[in-house]
Amino acid sequence: MYSDDFSSFEPKYFLDLAHELYENRDNLNSNSSAIERTIVSRTYYATFLHVLKWLEENTDYKSNGSGDHTKIPNYIYKNLQKPMKFVRKDIRDKLITLKYNRVKCDYYFEIPDKNNQNYNLTIEDLFKYAEYILKFF
Repeated sequence: MYSDDFSSFEPKYFLDLAHELYENRDNLNSNSSAIERTIVSRTYYATFLHVLKWLEENTDYKSNGSGDHTKIPNYIYKNLQKPMKFVRKDIRDKLITLKYNRVKCDYYFEIPDKNNQNYNLTIEDLFKYAEYILKFF
């Protein structure tokens, strides 16, 4: 069922796929909402999984498979010594925003709160958030 290179995966490949889908979205024979939702979801998971992997390899953080989506942003802010605190806060906030958007795309048919600034970002904004976070890990 899975390809031979299934285990040679890097989280960055999700971000590569998201960019490829975005760049070719007008040429795909799929529903545009499904494409956009997939892009947002893969962008979040590329970032989240990359950070999780880095934390497990470079800190005492260990995933227990439950609650990491909430724990990791706060762990970054509270436990890492570098970068500076205001940058760690920015990383935390951007990771949370990526998660909010991923949840919106995976679970809702309508935008839950159109007045929430976290839901009014473009895909380009979300790519920038992901790339900003990834440069620190």
